[in-house]
Amino acid sequence: MAGEVSISVTLTSNLIGQLAEAGLTLAVMVDCSHAINVRTIRSDRPGQPIITKPIELDCALSLNGIYPVATVTGKLQAAKSSSPLYQVYSALNGLGKANSPTHGLNVITQRNVKVEFPNFDTTIINLGTAIGNIGDAITACRAANVAAFNALPAHTRRCMGMYRRQSATNFVLNGVQEPGARVAIA
Repeated sequence: MAGEVSISVTLTSNLIGQLAEAGLTLAVMVDCSHAINVRTIRSDRPGQPIITKPIELDCALSLNGIYPVATVTGKLQAAKSSSPLYQVYSALNGLGKANSPTHGLNVITQRNVKVEFPNFDTTIINLGTAIGNIGDAITACRAANVAAFNALPAHTRRCMGMYRRQSATNFVLNGVQEPGARVAIA
């Protein structure tokens, strides 16, 4: 899920709480689909190399039903202009076509908004201590070079993908695990 909006502020659990208080829900996905240092090839898509890209968050922002969009907009506008909450508002304000009823934050009344956060802290996920399949996916993403990636166990190389955040320590693969181990290419 590529974001419609990329927001440069650091996503924290505190910011998720502020968004909820303002009337928004943020569903967080950790994108472990790309290796950082090497291109990879999936076993089921041999002719389609996957580009290098850092681990980032792909999120879906929606109204949580507590307030109408006008109240949500007012709460976001009232935040300090230097705050992460206001930075989210500023990024969302440019959505849609100008002078359209679904311009800016009103887009969210029609559908979820895809938001990309390249920066996040350990209250979202600690990349250094994650365990289970997402820990394996992070290990694969961080492989230093082709040889290091290809030396990883097959299971580790199959764990790459998108992970839905259920809590700071609980992540579930979104979709089906890849049928075979990825291979890194030069």
